[in-house]
Amino acid sequence: MNSCCEQALSTLEKLTESNSMCLSEEDMIILKKKPDEVKQYQKRIGEIYEAIFCGFFHCVAKGVVLYPVRRVTEKFGNSIEDNYPEANEVFLKFARTYWTLRVLIYDLMEDNMEWIGAHLLGKLEQDIGPVFFPFPGPAKIAPSKREKTQREILQEVNADIDIEEFIKGNPILIRDRRSSIWGKNKNFLMTILFIIKSLIGGLLLKIFPSLGPRGVVDAQIAVYKRLKKKFPTASENDLLNSLIMSRIKAPLSPTTSQEEYEHYELILQNPDKTLEDVIWAIVEYEYILSREEHLFRKLSKIDDLPTRILEEMDKQKAEWRRYIIESIKKIKS
Repeated sequence: MNSCCEQALSTLEKLTESNSMCLSEEDMIILKKKPDEVKQYQKRIGEIYEAIFCGFFHCVAKGVVLYPVRRVTEKFGNSIEDNYPEANEVFLKFARTYWTLRVLIYDLMEDNMEWIGAHLLGKLEQDIGPVFFPFPGPAKIAPSKREKTQREILQEVNADIDIEEFIKGNPILIRDRRSSIWGKNKNFLMTILFIIKSLIGGLLLKIFPSLGPRGVVDAQIAVYKRLKKKFPTASENDLLNSLIMSRIKAPLSPTTSQEEYEHYELILQNPDKTLEDVIWAIVEYEYILSREEHLFRKLSKIDDLPTRILEEMDKQKAEWRRYIIESIKKIKS
């Protein structure tokens, strides 16, 4: 295994050891296996996942990071502290553990996710992210329920985390409360426009600027390059269909519902599609169509629908399109 995968194995050991479980040599062999090779080990894999899930929160309590922190800044351009100016140290410890896990997943996606250990880390990030660090997609927790859910999980895992301090210094909850107050006041048009722009941009709570659509574009191009390298004789159409299916079935996919298959059905059947078409279809589903109904439900409570709201939507779409085109040019140059 290469250095990124070795780092992932080290992370799995940190997580389990934080929860008082030591991985045996046999466990390590299981974790290195491909998903279709582990049917007989399902019970043990479930036990390992339970340990790493609880272990994550014990790592938070101890201030343990799961990957070099500098990679977060390299990936997103800003440090964790810069992106959470309202946060206290209890929350920042949580954020450092989470975002180092998330960047590790990004690097694994560019390298090799097709082994059980990587899948478990992907599931861990998927289980924690939407609750504590909401990001775009159809699978979401309502802000009104987020604090309650966070409290319940922190109490259940019984890690040494000061829950009241965590809630008090949690900038995401602070922004939730702020947005709730703004949403009730129809007179503050600029505030409403800010919320709309944030929704269109992919995050109600702006955490890292390169997550959202740009993060998805980068990830899809990395997967496409890996598929092209792995299957050099495959047709372009087969590669693009594989890219679509990998997004639907990936551990980090927001949902695997029938709605996704219906959305991608036409483009899957189109033999003349391009990489730009496929990536745009993914961005369109996860950051436009999945949010449109929610956006206009908010707008229906406002007496007037300013033209600039629609202009803002078109501007944002054009910006994402440009980013897709520029990113594809880079891999073909």
